[in-house]
Amino acid sequence: MQKHWEAMSDEALAAAALQAEDRAFTVLVARLLPPLRAMAESYRLPGLDRDDLVQEGFLGVMSAVRHYHPGLGEFTPYALTCARHSICLLYTSPSPRDVE
Repeated sequence: MQKHWEAMSDEALAAAALQAEDRAFTVLVARLLPPLRAMAESYRLPGLDRDDLVQEGFLGVMSAVRHYHPGLGEFTPYALTCARHSICLLYTSPSPRDVE
């Protein structure tokens, strides 16, 4: 039986992605890409462009997939909050220049 990933809710996709269903994560990423790009536009960090910030946001989405459970509410607001947190951590992390 073929799964229709595009018709699934974000919550169902997150649960499937947690079970290592690559296609579920791919569909989830495609859905979250526009709001992540918009979110990245609102941040500026020297040496990082928008794509770097989007990638950092996706690390937050990956964390959201790992830690999500339905009691947290809808997946998408939770995932975007995790993405924003991941991006904001860049502001508090020392840059490679500061560590040297």
